[in-house]
Amino acid sequence: MVLLVHMTSPHAEITDSLRAIPVAQSITRRGTLSLDHFRETMPQPGNNVIEVDGHLYGNYPWAISLFAVPVLLAVDGAHALGVGPGVEGRIAAAGSDWEFQVVTMSLVVALTTVVIYQIGLESLRLGDRRRLQRYALAAAVTFSFGTAAWSTASRSYWQHGPSMLMLSLAALVAVRSRADPRVVRCLGPPLAASYFMRPTNSVSVALFTLWVLLRHRRYLVAHLAGMAVVVTGFVAVNVAAYGSVLQPYYGEERHFRSGGELVEALAGNLVSPSRGLFVFSPVLLLAVAGVVLKQRSRVLDDVDVLLAGCVVAHWLAISVLAFPAWWGGHSYGPRLFSDAVPFMVVLGLPVLDRLAQPDHPSVARRFAVAACLASAGVSMLVNFSGAYFRSSACWNAIPTGVDQDPSKVWDWSDPQFLRGPRNFLAGDQPRSEVTRGLPDC
Repeated sequence: MVLLVHMTSPHAEITDSLRAIPVAQSITRRGTLSLDHFRETMPQPGNNVIEVDGHLYGNYPWAISLFAVPVLLAVDGAHALGVGPGVEGRIAAAGSDWEFQVVTMSLVVALTTVVIYQIGLESLRLGDRRRLQRYALAAAVTFSFGTAAWSTASRSYWQHGPSMLMLSLAALVAVRSRADPRVVRCLGPPLAASYFMRPTNSVSVALFTLWVLLRHRRYLVAHLAGMAVVVTGFVAVNVAAYGSVLQPYYGEERHFRSGGELVEALAGNLVSPSRGLFVFSPVLLLAVAGVVLKQRSRVLDDVDVLLAGCVVAHWLAISVLAFPAWWGGHSYGPRLFSDAVPFMVVLGLPVLDRLAQPDHPSVARRFAVAACLASAGVSMLVNFSGAYFRSSACWNAIPTGVDQDPSKVWDWSDPQFLRGPRNFLAGDQPRSEVTRGLPDC
């Protein structure tokens, strides 16, 4: 269901992901990361393309392109059987591959949703199996439709979809370790892979590894060995392609913020009207409530502290030094915060656990249930806006560019999540707002 809805949502946005599918084509067709084959059809270095030793490469992490390989092979396989055109026939030029991007990332988000559902099954403490499944499903559906998983991760071949999948797998291992510490031996591969999907995940890699050292030291060697296998594979490819351990993107200069600029970034990533995490997904406030609830009940454990630490560290990373523009450039909502969303969903599960208990109904409990439902509903509507309305993307450029005028992210008179609905209701051609494809601003 998640795959179908995300795949058919009309809005797509191609920016940083412009070269992800060509890289996947080079991997499947030629066994290389080089884009030299596309030299005549794509712009020269400077437009998401870099040149190393005379060869063209995509600038952004190539690891995410691996997720498109099965999709491209399936399309070419169907073409060989006489069913539809092959990949080359479907992609006329760079940027026209947006359907491949949306389908692939919708599949990644759907897989992540399954992982979140599994975490719910193992975290919620409900005796009745059917009640347990319903509440775990509610958490998974809220993740897939009430967060950036819908409005960002599946709208383009961003790094965030693969990043969320790897980090949710790491969270699943941590949750399972409560009952069986031996599963910690499986933590290394997804954790190491998350770094090669997105460099800001280095904070989660460090904190998870520290957690293994402090809480599960007997499995530290196995954990490091699992990481080493993945790291060795990626490093070998990087050395062969770029002549360096990491691709050039990882060595780009980062902008360190301080003073008022840092305060603005810290606050903006949480509560600004067009980039605030809790504005676009107020349901994630349940993560804060979940931590407080467990702390008051004195059942807060090392896994809770680990996941909460990862969220805080990620918030600091994207605010202090990650991207030159803390608002994430031309995107929808809190894009840079999206990688930490799976952790926050897990942290919010104790609230569902408490509300699902068959206690006698009370005014306070009814109010809490209503508040949770309202926050989930608002979150889904806001992220629906990003997945469906053309003007949600055009807000970044009209009337002024957000990178040239970042103050617009604080403008409550024209928040990004309302631009699409307003134009849809007031426009002469409302259907143009939900036309499938790339927005024509």
